[in-house]
Amino acid sequence: MKNLKIKSIYSLVLLGVAILLITACKKKDTNSGVTDLLTDATEYTGTYPEPAKINYVVQGKSFRLTAFPGQMIAFFKMTASQADASQLIAANGGSILAKIPSVGYYFIGIDSSQTSSFINTMMANGLVDGVIPNVISYPKSGVAILDQCGYAHGQAVQSTLQNCAGTLDECEDVTLGGGSEDAPLSKQIPAIINEANKNNGGTTLINLSFNGGLDTKNPYDYATLDTLKKIEARDCWFTFMYGILKTIAILPPQIRENLVITIAAGNENMPLGDLLEYLRTLTGIADVLDNNVLIVSTDNIPGIHANFAHKDQDVVVMNNSTAWQGTSLAAPCAMGYIQAIMSGQGVSAKQALRAMKMASLANPDREVHLGDALTIAASIKSGKIYIGGPSTLIGSITWNSGEHGICTVNLSFEMKSVMVSWDGTMGTLNIPAVVTVELISGNCSPAENNGTDSKMMSGNLAGSNTNITGSAMAYFILGTSPPLPLTLVFNGNKNTGGDLAGTFGTSSFTGTVLVVLKHQ
Repeated sequence: MKNLKIKSIYSLVLLGVAILLITACKKKDTNSGVTDLLTDATEYTGTYPEPAKINYVVQGKSFRLTAFPGQMIAFFKMTASQADASQLIAANGGSILAKIPSVGYYFIGIDSSQTSSFINTMMANGLVDGVIPNVISYPKSGVAILDQCGYAHGQAVQSTLQNCAGTLDECEDVTLGGGSEDAPLSKQIPAIINEANKNNGGTTLINLSFNGGLDTKNPYDYATLDTLKKIEARDCWFTFMYGILKTIAILPPQIRENLVITIAAGNENMPLGDLLEYLRTLTGIADVLDNNVLIVSTDNIPGIHANFAHKDQDVVVMNNSTAWQGTSLAAPCAMGYIQAIMSGQGVSAKQALRAMKMASLANPDREVHLGDALTIAASIKSGKIYIGGPSTLIGSITWNSGEHGICTVNLSFEMKSVMVSWDGTMGTLNIPAVVTVELISGNCSPAENNGTDSKMMSGNLAGSNTNITGSAMAYFILGTSPPLPLTLVFNGNKNTGGDLAGTFGTSSFTGTVLVVLKHQ
């Protein structure tokens, strides 16, 4: 894959998620300037082969997935015409099974033995933005239930949505039908585009309660898997998630503006942080994760934890009463909260999504409480909220640890995000931060293990729009040391664009980092 630089210790591809419970406060034709996305689109009506293990190599990297052999998904850049796409696909031995040309989506049939060569050759062409196998996804519920609308899984998702203050617009079946538990990515992508197209720029709320990974009818612990199973779980999750996020990224900006999707994180106890960080390096994905997507985990599954990334700003924890069955039933509750915030505070879908993420980041356990999110949404509506980051402040200090000796260390403040509430004269500052100490020289036992700790740093701001000052503080445990009080100091102002601009520094060392906090 073009420009694909994957960490050597992991095998990655591109993304996953599945059955669509589509819930929406729909505003038909609110943007008459939006073009019909389904112009010249075709639908796949053929049969699907049996899912199988697929091993292939892209730019020297090996991948292992469960997918539908001989079926590929390609995203073309908007500079490519239908004729360009058709010619390139045919030249590489492919046939078009379905397409949505307006956004550059093509579902392609190939000889399954040519998977590696097809992907590599296609991705070498400048008109192609991404090519992935048609991966499979599963219900993420931790129990053996069916996954189709009208069956147990779909009914449970709908019930949870409604119990969490949400309302159902419609349920669209994207499985293979007949109660099948298999959900192809090639069904979910057109369903998302179709739903966004029907709303024509109006509010579109979609819940995805399936995900890529391994079939989890019988829950397992990622940590206990053998190496091949771990690779397969990560490759499938990443590939399927890429497909969903890339689908959102290729939609016109005026449609993305009012689109929010909640996604079940999965139940495999699999760490997601580095996968999400890599996804953000791919074109358009960081913006989609920030503005359109909420990945929902839970701490409620008995005997095992859901997939997690407790330091990631786009992952939240929901511990509603049905989440013990899996993230399938945590995600729709998060969507219910989003609807409740929209109706309760009169904010947009994007503003409600922002309030959910901020409420999660403000809680050390990352659990979202509806009351907190409603309060934050009110501040967003009143124009008081500013958000920025990530930013990192690094410097060296001499650490006198008393009986443990004196040493020189690098001290790093990684600010995952910066959240400010400011009314013109006073405000609050919240920073989910990761502090790392790295020993440079000397004999200082608390720093010898290069300790790292994450905390929410909080404090107050005061002044005027032309002179804002304040600080945020927290106690960090680094290495074997006792809790160490650390402070970040902010100095800034409200700029002509209406954003807050300034610097963060610390009394621990000299040096600052510039930040711009965007008005929400």
